[in-house]
Amino acid sequence: MKIVGLITEYNPFHNGHKYHIEQAKKQTNADFVVVVMSGDFVQRGEPAIFPKSFRAKMALLNGADVVFQLPTYYSTSSASTFAYGAVCLLHKLGCIDSICFGSEDGHIEHLTDCATILLQEPPTFKEVLKEQLKLGNSFPKAREIALSACMPKHSLPDFSPNNILGMEYIKSLLELNSTITPVTIKRQGAGYHDLDFSKEYCSASALRTTIGTDSVSSYASFIPQNVADLLTSDNTPLPLVLDDFSYLLNYKKLTCTCFSKYTDFSTHLEHRFFNIGNEFFTINQYISMLKSKEYTHSRIARALLHSLLNITKEKQDYFYSNGTIFYARLLGFQKQSSSVLKKIKECSLIPCITKLADAPNLLDDIGLELLNHDIFSSNLYRMVYYEKYKKNLPNEYQSPIIL
Repeated sequence: MKIVGLITEYNPFHNGHKYHIEQAKKQTNADFVVVVMSGDFVQRGEPAIFPKSFRAKMALLNGADVVFQLPTYYSTSSASTFAYGAVCLLHKLGCIDSICFGSEDGHIEHLTDCATILLQEPPTFKEVLKEQLKLGNSFPKAREIALSACMPKHSLPDFSPNNILGMEYIKSLLELNSTITPVTIKRQGAGYHDLDFSKEYCSASALRTTIGTDSVSSYASFIPQNVADLLTSDNTPLPLVLDDFSYLLNYKKLTCTCFSKYTDFSTHLEHRFFNIGNEFFTINQYISMLKSKEYTHSRIARALLHSLLNITKEKQDYFYSNGTIFYARLLGFQKQSSSVLKKIKECSLIPCITKLADAPNLLDDIGLELLNHDIFSSNLYRMVYYEKYKKNLPNEYQSPIIL
């Protein structure tokens, strides 16, 4: 039995994701596909456009065999922490043979060379990084320049989002001394941030700008038919966007005196945030006012979201230093793929949570703390959903495993 692992968000699922699943199985000669997917909040520092159970169903209809949730502490983090949390989960399942990810580069050797430098941090890398940070560059930009100083130009990939994540996945495998083999496939169609529909495969970003405003028929050719059917069914959940959480952030600002304790919030960013004043602004308005050479849009979005989700630097360090991942939360699986789930349960180094009610008997205190934070995050998502649409989503204890 060969198993390939995928790290995903499916926010939302489209034809490019289906292509990824198909090519991952083909290139690794895998029998099964195990997916680690972000929950109700994603790496861009935003709510997922649809709840995790709905997105897991999309994946299972299109080739995924098993879907696990990536805990919120990692799904909303910077690329390095996001990647490490997801890779650590796959590693601890104990039976994953390979991970396959999309990249603009398409050359695993180039990405591996970059990952090795990021892990080892040779003197030149450290010197250039320190110099660039002093010049006021953001950390991602400074690290890009430092990495460029250590790599020959002919093998240096561009620093697009998928390439960066690819480097981080490989770096995480090296750090864990994992036997999992990294495999990459070249991204097809539109780029990560492209908003047009002129190519065979559009980006998830383009779909998010369209869902909720245009009819499904306007973008149906870019998503699998079964996903289009889901999006037009009577029980389709309605989309949430970052600005739907604006009133919560404004309340938080009135009641919280320290934001620098939250992950991605520096003391300087906190000072600028408070200097804006107490007028009501949307989250995107806050981001526009706070964005600078030092602070990217994504960094600010993550910082603000972390304040709402109570994700602190202290607690993130605590989880990381004590093992990072403590359970595998099952979101769904295909009935015909029950053998791979059985294999996982036999080999896994961590408990597989299929029923939340069983968690207290399976997890220690630190595992329960991380899981309870996931439940809190989903409850916050549900609360904002109800406030916007006056409709209830099933709570964490009512949501069944997707089959």
